[in-house]
Amino acid sequence: MNKDEGQIQHLYQLAASLQQELPDLPYVPCASPVLWNGDRRDVRLLTVGTNPSPRDFAGEHWPDPGRYAVLPADQPLSSWAADGDRTTEASRLLDAYFQRDTVYSGWFGKPGGAGLEAVVNGFGASFYEGSALHMDLFPFALNKQMGKLRRADRDAVFQHPRTEQLLRERIAWLDPPAVLLLGRRHARFLDEGGERLSWPAYPMLQWQRGRIGEAAAVQLDAKPSEPFLALGSRRDAHGIHTGSYAVREVLLGLGGQLRHTLHA
Repeated sequence: MNKDEGQIQHLYQLAASLQQELPDLPYVPCASPVLWNGDRRDVRLLTVGTNPSPRDFAGEHWPDPGRYAVLPADQPLSSWAADGDRTTEASRLLDAYFQRDTVYSGWFGKPGGAGLEAVVNGFGASFYEGSALHMDLFPFALNKQMGKLRRADRDAVFQHPRTEQLLRERIAWLDPPAVLLLGRRHARFLDEGGERLSWPAYPMLQWQRGRIGEAAAVQLDAKPSEPFLALGSRRDAHGIHTGSYAVREVLLGLGGQLRHTLHA
């Protein structure tokens, strides 16, 4: 096992410890942790969400050993992660996520389209071209949306020291030049937080600049389901419906604004 493979196994073992310490959450059966999505070789931007969508682990495509590693139903994650060959093979599936036709395009978007890909394009990067990578704070898919969990369970996820340890160790290992945190609660992980900024034309989009370890970071406050999935029923100060924030031109502009913030 080389050094890279050893680090990958270590990260899976950290994830296994986190799951053991939060045993009562509605985990998707047999779903392995999703430590990242995308090619790690030339990362210019790392985006960080909350947790993987259960849509990647549902329907006729699951269990699908060609999509993500499938855990044995009779074996705990900790035992599975003790096998370095398994964790190495699982990591190759993560690297190839955006090369497959099973990408959750409702969230990530398609090449040249809207979704998170458009924001990333505004940064000058792309998931599909291998210059952007995605990962989630909590690497486990759940059978219930994070926002619909009991408050105590949500707090346990965000406040557990192992959650932050796993986040920071992955970022340090991947060593991206820029990190985009998606969600208001992610601000707690910034080492340095600056003043809150906004885009006057779309005032419900707010963010702040900071750092996570050695990486420059920007944390976006907007509820991601609104700008990326065209959901939401609110209107901003200009009377613009939040769902209309989801068009490619607006998301490209948002990415450009965030990039400017990081390089100002």
